[in-house]
Amino acid sequence: MNNFFISGRANNIIDINFPLKINNRFSFSEFPQLVKEIKNLEVEFPDITNKLTNKHFIDLDTTNIEIKDIKNINAKNITHLYIKDTPAAAIPILKAHPEWVESGEVDPVFVEEAAMLHDIGVVLCNAPKIYCMGTHSYIEHGYLGAEILRKEGLPKHAGVAERHTGTGITIEQIVREQLPMPLQDYCPRTLEEKLICYADKFYSKTKLGQDKPMSKIRQHMWQYGSDAVMRFDELQTLFEPSPTM
Repeated sequence: MNNFFISGRANNIIDINFPLKINNRFSFSEFPQLVKEIKNLEVEFPDITNKLTNKHFIDLDTTNIEIKDIKNINAKNITHLYIKDTPAAAIPILKAHPEWVESGEVDPVFVEEAAMLHDIGVVLCNAPKIYCMGTHSYIEHGYLGAEILRKEGLPKHAGVAERHTGTGITIEQIVREQLPMPLQDYCPRTLEEKLICYADKFYSKTKLGQDKPMSKIRQHMWQYGSDAVMRFDELQTLFEPSPTM
C-alpha cells in the first residue's frame, strides 16, 4: 500500500500483530490526540536509493505517544520519525502567518523536518538524564548536530541546529564564559531559524509533552543575561505580538 492512515475515536492503543508493507507514510487522522500507546507496530518501507529525495516516515506528531513507546516500533528503511514537541509549537505559529509561506520565506515542510532534527547533536553529549552518553558538554550540541547534518547533505537543516541554542549564542558570550565551541556567532538568522529557535523554548527534553509557561521561559533566559532575554522578547514580538505573560 502507498500510505496507511489510522482514523476514528477508538484507537487509544495501537496493537497491530502483523507487519505492514507501506511505500511512503504511516500516520493518523481525525483524532490523533486520543492515541496514547503503541504495543506493536512493524512497518517495512521499500529500499532507499536516495535519502534526500525519498522519504519514508512514521508520523506520531499530535498524538500522545511518549518516548518510551518508540521501542515498540520496528521499522525497516525508515527515513523520518515525527514525534510531538518543537513542531507542535512551530506549526500553529506558521499557520497564523500564511503570508510567510505564500512569499516563499518559510517552507512548512522544511520547518517540520528541521524542528525534528535540530537536537540531533545531543547524542554526542554527556547528558545522562536524557540517555545521551557522549563526551561533549551539552552546550556544544548545536554545532555538533550541524556537523552531522552537513555530512548528510543537509546544510540548511544544519543552520537550524547550529543556531537554536537558547536565543542564540554570541561571540562575546563564548569569550566571556569560555564556552567549549568554535568562535563564531550562533544566533538564528533566517525567519525559519528564528521560528524553530523560539518554538524550542516551550519544551523540555526531560518533561516530554509538557509545555513550559511563558513566565518560566523568561525566568530561565535571565540566567544567560539581559541580552538573552532581549532576544527572546524580540522573537516573541515577531511570532506572538500579543503575548500572555
